[in-house]
Amino acid sequence: MMKKTLIFILSLTLFISAAGCSVSIKEGSEASPQDDSETIDSYCVIADKNGKQLGKIDSRAVGTAADEGVFYSIYYLKENEHTAKASYGFFYSDSGESVVFGSLANQGYEAVYSRTELDGVVYTLALSGDPFDTVPDSLHLLAFNVSERKMADCVVSENGYPFSSMAVKDGRLLIMVHEMTEPKFDKVYEFDPASGAVEEVLSITVSNGETDSLRSIAPAKDGFYVLRLHIDADGSREMFLDSYASDHRKTSETSLNDIMLPAISAIHGISGAGDAQNETGMHVSGFRVEDGRYMYYENFGLTRLILDLEEGEALFVQDDLYSMTPGGGDPVFYRMQFPDEETQPTELTCVKDGQLFHPEFSPADPSLLLQSISRSPNGAWLSSMTDPTGKEKTLCYWTED
Repeated sequence: MMKKTLIFILSLTLFISAAGCSVSIKEGSEASPQDDSETIDSYCVIADKNGKQLGKIDSRAVGTAADEGVFYSIYYLKENEHTAKASYGFFYSDSGESVVFGSLANQGYEAVYSRTELDGVVYTLALSGDPFDTVPDSLHLLAFNVSERKMADCVVSENGYPFSSMAVKDGRLLIMVHEMTEPKFDKVYEFDPASGAVEEVLSITVSNGETDSLRSIAPAKDGFYVLRLHIDADGSREMFLDSYASDHRKTSETSLNDIMLPAISAIHGISGAGDAQNETGMHVSGFRVEDGRYMYYENFGLTRLILDLEEGEALFVQDDLYSMTPGGGDPVFYRMQFPDEETQPTELTCVKDGQLFHPEFSPADPSLLLQSISRSPNGAWLSSMTDPTGKEKTLCYWTED
């Protein structure tokens, strides 16, 4: 097996998976107020859109919007370490209370971009174990019940890989996994919150020569979509959008190269067709198809796209100054602001009624610079902003009118 260090650093396209799923589910302990196990050096303020302070949490927290407040994790990584304890908590916007739900020991990676919410439970995917060594790591589905203030841990794979994704469909979670054993597979599992059961619903073998690799997963009206990268024996790549019915039968596949590659080629920093093809091999951090037509796409390289699949054209093409909202709500692209660009206005972009639409966002303090933004299923937003020095962080939480 190729050394994990190289796989993780270079984000290779030949993904690896396991032949089976070892599943264990355990309930976390009762939640507690702000975690006292680590010293808190500084706090960040959580305010509403008008600047009214709602409360504060540890400034190291990585938060995303949830329907009732802010879900966050704190990763206590120390210098020269690859793993550390991660605490997970929730800030309740109504009461201003911050509560720690539980922790994951020996965490090596959290797929923050995959966080989602379903029926009052926030889910995220995290890896325990060192992503840089050759020892198999466990991929955990962590569930946080907001009303009961409890954490549950389901081990989806004992041979996990850092990059994974989730989609909500018909009250269940679909989890795409790249795994690390021989023979090699990419898989999709279905998690039923009611029973805690995990079922394998799709498996693709990674072989020598021609290779298929799953890149991400998204809900569809009558099933789900899979983004699949096909690599020929000569190294050429073709991206496909595959459709699956609710009973997990594949119903169609559509090549995306004719629309994706020209769009990627127009991005600053991409030089020629070879660069554009290489860009399709990057790990995917955001993927969604709206109305069976408008495809949102983001990778960990340069590319952020909104494609009109019906008309075969790109509506939105941007580079890595932009990012796509996580959190399980309708996708939106936002322009991040950095100190040397502080005079440029905040920009949010999505598709509405077939046209690009720009939701309004005007922080109470116009000097603050936007670093990240997320959106919950029911329309709560959270933006993380800093002052021009980057030292003071503010979280702005608000709900749509």
